[in-house]
Amino acid sequence: MTRSRGEKRGGMTVSREVGHRIARARLYAGLTQLQLAAKIGVVRQTIQEWENGHTSVSVDRLFQVAEALGADPATLLPAAAPIDGGRAEP
Repeated sequence: MTRSRGEKRGGMTVSREVGHRIARARLYAGLTQLQLAAKIGVVRQTIQEWENGHTSVSVDRLFQVAEALGADPATLLPAAAPIDGGRAEP
């Protein structure tokens, strides 16, 4: 099932959950919103909107954010179901 930006996952929208994860990783890396923005070539308000879940992060930008934070991009995403839909291997 594909979720749109506004769909909820455990009471939180996917965009908001990704934004929350970006904020936590940014703080762990010891960066301000302004510093992260400068590292990836966006304005501070863009980081703020992502972290608040007001706008979605593109896949390309998500990889840039992860690299700037020294994080695995997968850690910024909500846990996903297995591609096989959770079925056991034959």
